[in-house]
Amino acid sequence: MKNWILPFGLLVTALSQGQSWNRLIASRKSGISQILKPMKIHRHVASGILAALVLACPASRTQAQTIITNTFTFTFANGGATSDFNSTWLYYYNSSGYNYPMMCDPTKDASNNPGSGSLMVVSPLAGHGENIFFGTFASNINYAYDFSVEANFLDYSNISFDILVASNTPLNGSGIYANYGSIGVGIINTSYEYQQLDYGSVTIPASAATNWYHAVVPVDSYDKQNLVNPTAVPGIAFDINSDGGYPLFTITNWIDNISANAAPPPPPPPPPVMSISPAVQGLNLFTGSGNGLYNRESLETTTNVYSWVGAPSPVSYSFTIANYPVPLADQVQNHIFLIPNPGTNSAPDYEAPNVIFLDLESTATGGAQWTFRYKTNEPEGNAMIYGSGALATIGANTAIGTWTLTFNNDTNVTMTIPGGASTNFNIPDATGATSALFASGVVLYYGVQANSGGAVNDHMVASDFKVTGLGSADFDDNFVTDAGTLDHSIWEVNATFTNSVQLVGPADPYWVQWTTPAAGFILQSTPALPNNSTGTPTTSNPAFAAGTFETQLISTNDLPQGNSAFFTLVKRTFSQLLVLLPGETNAPNTLTGKIGTPAPFSLSASGSVLTFTVLAVDAHWYPVPGSIDTLAFTDNDGGTYENPFALANGSGQCFVFYQSTASNVAITAMDSSNPTITPNTSTAFTVGP
Repeated sequence: MKNWILPFGLLVTALSQGQSWNRLIASRKSGISQILKPMKIHRHVASGILAALVLACPASRTQAQTIITNTFTFTFANGGATSDFNSTWLYYYNSSGYNYPMMCDPTKDASNNPGSGSLMVVSPLAGHGENIFFGTFASNINYAYDFSVEANFLDYSNISFDILVASNTPLNGSGIYANYGSIGVGIINTSYEYQQLDYGSVTIPASAATNWYHAVVPVDSYDKQNLVNPTAVPGIAFDINSDGGYPLFTITNWIDNISANAAPPPPPPPPPVMSISPAVQGLNLFTGSGNGLYNRESLETTTNVYSWVGAPSPVSYSFTIANYPVPLADQVQNHIFLIPNPGTNSAPDYEAPNVIFLDLESTATGGAQWTFRYKTNEPEGNAMIYGSGALATIGANTAIGTWTLTFNNDTNVTMTIPGGASTNFNIPDATGATSALFASGVVLYYGVQANSGGAVNDHMVASDFKVTGLGSADFDDNFVTDAGTLDHSIWEVNATFTNSVQLVGPADPYWVQWTTPAAGFILQSTPALPNNSTGTPTTSNPAFAAGTFETQLISTNDLPQGNSAFFTLVKRTFSQLLVLLPGETNAPNTLTGKIGTPAPFSLSASGSVLTFTVLAVDAHWYPVPGSIDTLAFTDNDGGTYENPFALANGSGQCFVFYQSTASNVAITAMDSSNPTITPNTSTAFTVGP
């Protein structure tokens, strides 16, 4: 980007003292031209020069700023009258050193509109020189340096304009490469610099001498990151120069329909797509939330008594996979970690210095490959685990079945796969130092990890985990007979995303998933379709992000009566308020949105303060979370309220103070933030003594 400082302070100082343009030019001729002429600077020097300029005109930006985010176009309409100065546009640097307003030419208009014209640009470039000119968005002004209207260029996609070249202009080059040089396109900023956009150099074609040429310059992500004050751009600027050796003469152009174009709004996201599948009972392990890779989603034993070292008989650790719906191309890891004295990190295999790692990986052919890995004395690293610490591998044509790791003694190991095949090997331990590292304080982990982009949407189900040979530390946890409740005497969840570990029992027969984004959507069940307005929200289990899907476990309590059930996603819209008195509860799909009878209210018993609830609800009285709107209250008994009152996530506990008894009192809640929200009046109640 090219940066030039604008002579803002001195110019506005002159104008603020009532000087005319002629007087300003005369002042330059009488000895201050060197001060007014801008200097080319690097961005890092701009702040120092800017400070001096602002001191010259301390009130230069004290007016209120208007920020625009919509398309803004300069059409140079002048009613088709004679040529006139355009006070919005200004030459501020050229080879002659003049700063003066530019001309509107009513005889040239890109749209052939008799009531409009264009900006005539005369660039005196007889030698190597430069002509920079700019215009501000504050178009109804008396001078060019009015920065009271600014554009948020984070919301803009491009700058476009039409350009015409005087027909007698000599061409640059010949043949198919002939052109009229280039024009730089950029902005001025609140640091009074000209900044050329990243793709802001436009070659003017030879055809521009006979027909208007339409140019579009993108405002790309680089520009938005590197412009000074991109959210407050006061105007557009152009640069015509002869740095490339053309033109070495005075060139005349006309520019029209200069437009800063707002980026089109992003298309609305597609509606979520749903799927339903049977939920397999047991330990359901999902590979994470979102697109993140390598997140460990595991169970961890609550005690650290799982070392095999020194055991009087073989020690085995085994798990059984009951369901493995992993696509062929995905890379899903199912793991056992045995780690002495770990921390609380969810990636202990990396953080801890000493690890035994049983790495079960899905294969591209639908099977699974099991590898014994270990490391010693390598905290926060995995070079050994994936290098010399990989001691043995054995594969199976399916992951379903029981996988068993057996330590026959401190160092001799057998790995047995579904179907009974096995491999046997020894852990290098010539001096006993390795065994000593794992002799006590060992914690057992069991879980999954996504190792590829496709794997983030996967999950698998284990039906059992068993430890034998340790005596009192042995256990056999049947995840199916656990019936949906984790045995906390054995396990706790240690996962990057806690919801990735789900124990499913017989009371939860289905998974429903839907695509994202789906902000504001809730899942509901209905006995028949169409029935969107009166469906019942499925609230027994929370929805959670599993990979790139929203996922919810459906309970038998969520199923409607009868032999069929339909699931729909509904995005509820906040349209009205609901006031609930003590004793009343929300009742969607009813006439008033509530049931119950208000509890008696007594001044003496309550300290004269009544607590009531206000909900943001939709047209069917369903609560809609998210709103932080401000409310105001009134009643017919002169109660004193906390006005204004702000909702928190669509609800609020409100208080009113009463000083005297009254009957038929009713509270009305109104939305001060959004007058389109329908107010609501409470059930009438009595203020008792």
